[in-house]
Amino acid sequence: MKTTEEDISHTAINGGKENTDNTNRKEKEKTKEQHQDNEEFGDKIGEKNNNELRLLHININGIPMTKEDRKNDQIFQALAQNKIDIVGLTEINRYWPKMNEKDRWRQRTQGWWETSKTTMAYNTKDSTNSTFQPGGTMITSIGKPAHRIDETGKDETGLGRWTWQKMKGKRNIRLRIISAYRPCIPSTAGPTTAYSQQQRYLNIINDKRDPRQAFLEDLGKNIEKWHNDGDQIILMADLNTDVTNKEIKLWRERHRLKDVYISEFPNIKIPATYHKGKNTIDTIMVSHSIKIEKAGFLAFGDIPSDHRGLWLDVTYQTAFGHNMQRLIKPQARRLKSNNPIVRNNWIKLYKLFIKNNNLDEQLIQLESEIIPGEDMTENQQQRYNKILQLRHEGIRFADKRCRKLKMGGVPFSPEVKKAGQRIEFWKGVITKKRGAKYP
Repeated sequence: MKTTEEDISHTAINGGKENTDNTNRKEKEKTKEQHQDNEEFGDKIGEKNNNELRLLHININGIPMTKEDRKNDQIFQALAQNKIDIVGLTEINRYWPKMNEKDRWRQRTQGWWETSKTTMAYNTKDSTNSTFQPGGTMITSIGKPAHRIDETGKDETGLGRWTWQKMKGKRNIRLRIISAYRPCIPSTAGPTTAYSQQQRYLNIINDKRDPRQAFLEDLGKNIEKWHNDGDQIILMADLNTDVTNKEIKLWRERHRLKDVYISEFPNIKIPATYHKGKNTIDTIMVSHSIKIEKAGFLAFGDIPSDHRGLWLDVTYQTAFGHNMQRLIKPQARRLKSNNPIVRNNWIKLYKLFIKNNNLDEQLIQLESEIIPGEDMTENQQQRYNKILQLRHEGIRFADKRCRKLKMGGVPFSPEVKKAGQRIEFWKGVITKKRGAKYP
């Protein structure tokens, strides 16, 4: 790969041990108290600057089968409250071709965000008559980063082990974000587990490797190629093994990645990320050129899953070589002319406003007073301008009332909220009774 002077400059400024800010950060000993396993870990997520990119990784333990399921709203509210820009989901557990059209991801998230781009991967090599298919991965970019996407892709084998989005910045700086899921060794050798699905495929192509080893080798080859192409890497992954063990450490070093949490919190034992586990099996790894601003784990239960949410803040300068302009979000229009119900409601409201303000009578009266071929008098001009002003007010009146915007940012009603809280409470009680972690 040909390395330009600008590439070297960018790496020197933003990456590794050469970065002064990063070195200073490392020199500050992280003497935080040991966290309880069910609490937040690392930095407090809080607010973020306008020039920062916030990423979240979570094993979602299954996307709901229908868009009416309350878990959808819980996912959206968690992303909105934590101001997430890019979310990587693993273990989607859905075979999307069998889903009803209205329950597919694009339809169920309609109205969640002004702009977004989703890339997903599922096993296309294993036929199923069900919507349930263990495994699968997804990345959704929200708002500003969605406009930076230059290319998307997924696991070339068709097994759905990972998916990625590549974003382009200034001076040919590229950022490739990967969401990956490595299957666990199943306790029971069921035919539908992600491990069994991948084992079948490897047997068909006469590949003798174990699916877990094949995952590391195949993903590693891709990361090596992407690094050689000049891409910066952010890998969000559920590796289903202790990420501090020797195997993962050697794999990470071989492919020129650093573990965000091991590097940022070297003097603290990193807690479990699965509610029944004792080890950190989920992680985010990045290229050494990526400068980490803040990072941490959410508490169990902050996102509806049996795993923690892992988050990371990096600057736009690090990711794209410059700070992106702040987006001015246009106000959503209620009038949809292609929807006959909304359109007819708008016409009804507009006519009501005209009638209540006698606009038609005023206009007819004014028109009868104007002498053809002569200019309007000053009084007539003032009356005409008042009619135009009232007409614009009528348009705004109809616009505001013709359709209710359902943005999903707040619960539907106090009763629904109260019922949801009771459900979450008893789910937490059951989880604790079974010996798993929950706030």
